[in-house]
Amino acid sequence: MNVNDGQVALTGVGSYDGVWIAPPNPEARYNDDGYTKPDEDLFTLRRKSANEKTSPFEKRGFAIHDACWQLLGEAFKSPDSVPLDRVFQVLDSFLEIPGYEYQASWGRGYGVDDDEYFPWELCSKLLRLLQDEDRPPNAADPVASDFRQNTHTAREASANRDHILKCVQRLVRIVELDRQDVGQSMASPWNNAPEPDDDRWLTVAGGLEGVSPTFFGFGCREFFHHRVAVPEDISRVSVSTVEVGPFSYVSGVSLSTSSGQTITLGYMGPRDKEECTHLNPPGLKGLNIAVGISGIHAIQCVGSESTGPADWLGCPEKAPMTRRLGSADGIVGLRFGFDGFRLVSIAAVLKANGVTADDDDSSENTADRQLKNSALWYPYPPPDRAKLNGELYHPLQSHLLGFNPMFWTRFGGPGGIYLKHLTKISCYYKQVLVFEYNRDDIPKQCRMFGRRPKLQSPYATSVHFDIDGPGGERIVGVNIRHKVWKELEEPYFTYEDLGSVEIFTSLGNSCYFAFDDEEEGDEWTQTVKESRFLVKKGMPITGFYGAQNPTAWLAGLGIMTEPEN
Repeated sequence: MNVNDGQVALTGVGSYDGVWIAPPNPEARYNDDGYTKPDEDLFTLRRKSANEKTSPFEKRGFAIHDACWQLLGEAFKSPDSVPLDRVFQVLDSFLEIPGYEYQASWGRGYGVDDDEYFPWELCSKLLRLLQDEDRPPNAADPVASDFRQNTHTAREASANRDHILKCVQRLVRIVELDRQDVGQSMASPWNNAPEPDDDRWLTVAGGLEGVSPTFFGFGCREFFHHRVAVPEDISRVSVSTVEVGPFSYVSGVSLSTSSGQTITLGYMGPRDKEECTHLNPPGLKGLNIAVGISGIHAIQCVGSESTGPADWLGCPEKAPMTRRLGSADGIVGLRFGFDGFRLVSIAAVLKANGVTADDDDSSENTADRQLKNSALWYPYPPPDRAKLNGELYHPLQSHLLGFNPMFWTRFGGPGGIYLKHLTKISCYYKQVLVFEYNRDDIPKQCRMFGRRPKLQSPYATSVHFDIDGPGGERIVGVNIRHKVWKELEEPYFTYEDLGSVEIFTSLGNSCYFAFDDEEEGDEWTQTVKESRFLVKKGMPITGFYGAQNPTAWLAGLGIMTEPEN
């Protein structure tokens, strides 16, 4: 299946030999007599990158195995009933996986299909043919006539067919989502939205392709968007959701006023996939968002101060959350961006810029407020009583926009109640801190800062620091070194990572944890930013927060303190 000049068409059975090619006739095959494989039948499985002005391929498409296409046809009653445009749009919403030549991995190679070009059934048949050619069937051969082995093979083939069929059925449910038509112009009161170039727009999005890349890469595309004005009497917000593998995404949004005016945007599914919030008194003051790299998972409406945030609409679990679009004063306009089946971005213009100044508007309070309200936090934003000491967190600005999530670990517990049980801090693989206690009932979320290391790796390194929490030893100071790397040829491209952390205790002990002690080479320049934190009386260190590159290293570490219990 490919597209050329905006027209989606189903090809015949093609082949891959360094390049993809398929005859345009759906009834033809690449090995038919007389087919010469002309250049105009070549196509690519990838999109043209932003810096590519030309491409050797006029066509772009997706390679779908014939057996899978037949199953898709069964799901739509017949292959001729498959809506090609919608299937292409949905598939085009998923970004390519580098290293797989922009194919999906089948997950099984049999040792004879290292590039995983073929589905399990085809590999199974090829393997049987190879066995038949090497050794003709012999009724006296116990291996060849092993009924149990044949039954086992058939069972695996049947299970895999069921697996593919379930995937196809999920694709059908996505394809059948109903895109809402709002027409060329919106009616009042939705038609007076702020202009696109208004600098008050704040955006929450997944890893949108072509927008401020981070080391998390790109995870979604935006095909179209709608801008709407937000009346002051919004009384109902509803969303429709769609399941993609283990995840659930928001596919469409509906807003209603107390006077009965409604607008629905995006893709709506069955009624049982809709959730709604009623705002009483009417008025949408803000939105909290749960967002992953591939799109929006859930939204939470913020109403009046008396009612506070409503229940989540969608599935916020396992997704970073942000209050970037939350405001005590209200929302003026909203912008919803969609790919082929889900919501991938939400932007808002907030009254009073969405923040309320503190009485003490110091740099410390400003940095903390920016981090708590604008950053993406996993699993959710830190507690309000926690102080983040954000003025000492050097990568702060990189987390206020775009998709660059942070996480936190409260190893000391609320108010430091677990500090008296802390006995050891260990650094594994230069990418994770592990906290040990003299009690087994300390929650597991308090015990690790960073992703779980590969403890069995032969390259794993570890540093251990004993601390006598039961005897009253406490952390009283922390030195942090962040590194800023800048590429010489492209100075606008920079990244930060955590260089080292040194911990000091009340008994005069200390430990140095090195996270990045490597040099990048002549093509990079390095700047080191150091900060030192000393504990204030009654405000113990109860946690760390930061960010981690998806492949390995910690990109930053900050200090969390709070009033002692």
